[in-house]
Amino acid sequence: MLILTSNGITSPALMEAASAAARGMHTAALIPTASPYREKDWQVPVITEQLETMGLRVIFFDIQSQDPQALEKFDAVFLLGGNPYYLLDQLRRRNCGPLFQRMAQEKLVMGASAGSLVLGRSIGIVEVFTPEMNEGIGLRGLHGLGISPVDIFPHYGRYQEKFEHLEERIAAYEQETGLYLWRIQDGEGVFVTPLGIYQVPA
Repeated sequence: MLILTSNGITSPALMEAASAAARGMHTAALIPTASPYREKDWQVPVITEQLETMGLRVIFFDIQSQDPQALEKFDAVFLLGGNPYYLLDQLRRRNCGPLFQRMAQEKLVMGASAGSLVLGRSIGIVEVFTPEMNEGIGLRGLHGLGISPVDIFPHYGRYQEKFEHLEERIAAYEQETGLYLWRIQDGEGVFVTPLGIYQVPA
C-alpha cells in the first residue's frame, strides 16, 4: 500500500485512515535523505511523533549511507520531504525501485511532499516551478520510480499564494505530458491500495 501525503499525517481524518492501514505493523524506517539536514531536519521529530501515534517504532535510515536491502526488515517506510531531485538521484543510484515496488505490494510505503513525488511516474512538475533545485545535482531524466500509478501536486493551497497562475501552469503541464496530477492540500493524502485509489481530505 502507498500513502502519498503533502506534509505528513497532519489531520485527524488522515491519521485515522493511516492508522487503520498500519494496523498489525510494528516498525517504520524514516528516510531523511531528501533533506540536507538529515536527522536534524525540523520535520524529523514531527513525522516521528505521527508514526508513533500510528503505533510504529521509528528508526532513522539514510539511503545514501546504508544498504537499502536492510529496509526489508521493516513493516513500513516513510520518505521525508526535501529536494526531490536529490532524493530521486540517490534512490536510482542505490537501485531502490524494485525494493520499493515489493514493499508497496507487501507492506506500507509513505511519503511527504518530495518523498511522495519520487514514487510517481515523473517529477517533471518540479521543473515547471522550481528547476533551480536541480542545481549541483544534475539529475538527468525526470521519470520517477513509477511505483505509484498516480502523481500528486503537494501543498496545493499554500502554493497558490506562492506561484502566480498555479492552476493554469499545472493544467498546461498535464496537457503536455498526458499525466494527471492529484492536487492535495496539507493534511490530505492519496491512498493506493489493492482495492482502489482514493483521496482522504483534511
